Amino acid sequence: MNDLSHPKMKFKVDMNAQQLGLSGTVIINPNFTVVIVEGGPKAIKYYKKLMLRRIDWSDTTRIGEGTSEQPADEPMEPPKENKCSLIWEGEVKDHGFKGFWFKTCPTEKMARDYLRKHKSEHYWDLACKYVDDGIENAAAVSL
Repeated sequence: MNDLSHPKMKFKVDMNAQQLGLSGTVIINPNFTVVIVEGGPKAIKYYKKLMLRRIDWSDTTRIGEGTSEQPADEPMEPPKENKCSLIWEGEVKDHGFKGFWFKTCPTEKMARDYLRKHKSEHYWDLACKYVDDGIENAAAVSL
């Protein structure tokens, strides 16, 4: 996904992963966000449906937002498209993560170093290539 800065979206991604017993990480980068999850087939199937179908990534409304009046002469900027796409799914030999964590990595080097510790640097390469194709979304799933 392009942007996971909204607290409502972070909560949904985090709580569902924890409730399903998934391990993994969410890497928040200024360019895009990468979600990597590991778990059993049933939990992965449910989480994949949640991420790809059920969550409305463009909905950023909060309680109390939109009640302030905006002057009519100010043009409203169109909302930026925000969606989630699956870029890789498959089985891995060993789990690389022992919990589910959010990590903010302002630079590509920080993200690569973090994933290198978990032997998952290849997910970052896949996400970067996917973004270069013009679609600014990323999620990786492994069983």
